[in-house]
Amino acid sequence: MGISSAVFQSSHFGTDKFKAMFGASGALSAVSDATATMALLWCFRGTVASINGTRMNIGVNTQVMLQRLFQFSITRGLLVTLVQICIVVFIFIDIEKLLW
Repeated sequence: MGISSAVFQSSHFGTDKFKAMFGASGALSAVSDATATMALLWCFRGTVASINGTRMNIGVNTQVMLQRLFQFSITRGLLVTLVQICIVVFIFIDIEKLLW
């Protein structure tokens, strides 16, 4: 019976209003993560296009590094967005079990 049990007993996690607010927060977080990833990739594509448009002689190592950076950005964006979506799903399944 510590502070955490007192907090969990006094709060109303199971109410529909709390679920709606917490779920909306998670959904908006997922949307903002997806938007940030798309913006990052859009800027990255523009930078690569401008480098290629200037006919700069970039080496193979630079091209590989740019390709890995692009892949990392895509992977990170998908992973973070999927985690946010899973949190929202777990909240709506049963918030009392604290699966999230």
